[in-house]
Amino acid sequence: MRKLLWPFSLIYGAITAVRNLLFDRKLLSIYYPATKTIAIGNLSTGGTGKTPMTEFLLKHLKYQSAVVVSRGYGRETQGLLLVDRQGAASDYGDEALQIAQKFPAVQVIVAEKRQLALEAALDFSPDLALMDDAYQHRSVQADAYIMLSAYHSIFSKDLILPAGNLREARRGAKRAAAIVVTKCPLDLSSAQKEEIEKSIQAYSEAPLYFSSLAYSNLINPFGEKISTQKAIVFTGIAYPQYMMEHLQQQFEIVDQHHFKDHYSFQKEDLNTLLTQAEKEQAVLICSEKDYVKVASLGLSQDALACIYILGVEHLFLGDDQERFLAQMTAIIS
Repeated sequence: MRKLLWPFSLIYGAITAVRNLLFDRKLLSIYYPATKTIAIGNLSTGGTGKTPMTEFLLKHLKYQSAVVVSRGYGRETQGLLLVDRQGAASDYGDEALQIAQKFPAVQVIVAEKRQLALEAALDFSPDLALMDDAYQHRSVQADAYIMLSAYHSIFSKDLILPAGNLREARRGAKRAAAIVVTKCPLDLSSAQKEEIEKSIQAYSEAPLYFSSLAYSNLINPFGEKISTQKAIVFTGIAYPQYMMEHLQQQFEIVDQHHFKDHYSFQKEDLNTLLTQAEKEQAVLICSEKDYVKVASLGLSQDALACIYILGVEHLFLGDDQERFLAQMTAIIS
C-alpha cells in the first residue's frame, strides 16, 4: 500500500538530493570539530541500534575523555543542556539519559544544533566525541560515519519516505566509513553475507560488518535477579519483536503492551500495568530505554521492585568486532 505513495517519495528524494548536493559542493556552511568525532546513524527512520552502538564504542574504544552529542529526541525542553544523570528523560530524551547513567565519566550534551554542543564540549577537553543519530546532520563534518542498517530491512532494498523508510536516497551510503548490518540471526551463513554484501556494494565501498543482539540478564532497579517465570512485557521501542522473541524463549508471557517508540510513560500507565501484574502474579519487564522514563514517575520501592530491566548490546559475528574496532581506533588515533 505504501508503494502508492511513490510520487511523494520522488519529491522528498529530490529535496534531500539538492540538500546533499549543496553540502557536497560546500555551498552550505559546515563546521569541522576540533575533537576527533565519530557520527552514528542510518539511512532509515530508526530501529537499527544507534544507541547500543554509541554505548559499544564508549565501552571498547580507548580514550582519555569522551563526550556524546545528541539531539535529545523526545525531550520537552529546547536548546543546549548538559545531561544530569539524576534528571528526567523529559528534560534530555530517554536515550541521552540512558547513556549518561551507564557511563558516568562521559559528558552527554543535548542540542538541536550539534555544532553548539560540540563547541560546549571543548570545556571538557575531550579526545573523542560521538554524535548519536547524526548521519543526516551534515552541517557538522565528522571524521567518520558509521551507518547502521537492520537485517530485516536492508537499505539497499528499501525506498525513500513515504513509500519506504529511507530518509534519503540509497547513494547516501557513500558517506559511510563503515556499514554495520545489525540484528542479524546468529546463524547467518556465508552465502547470506555475500548476498547482502553484493547488494550494498552497489551503493558503498565501505567495509561491511555484521552484528546480532545480545541481551543482558534481567534485574530490577535494586540489582535483584528475576525469580518467576510469569511476566508482562511493556515497551516503547521500535521493533519490539526482537525483544519478545528473546523473552518468549525463557518466560511465560502473560501479556504484552507495546507503545510507540520513545513513548512518554505516565504514572497511570504503570499503575494499570502493576495492577495487572499483581492479578496475574507476574512481574513486569521493560527495556533500559523504557525504564529511564519509568524511574522518574515517583513509584514506590515495592512497585519498582516488580519491574525488571532488559539491556541490549551489539554482538558482532565472527571476527567482525576485532576488524571494526581496529578501523575505529585507526580513525581516532
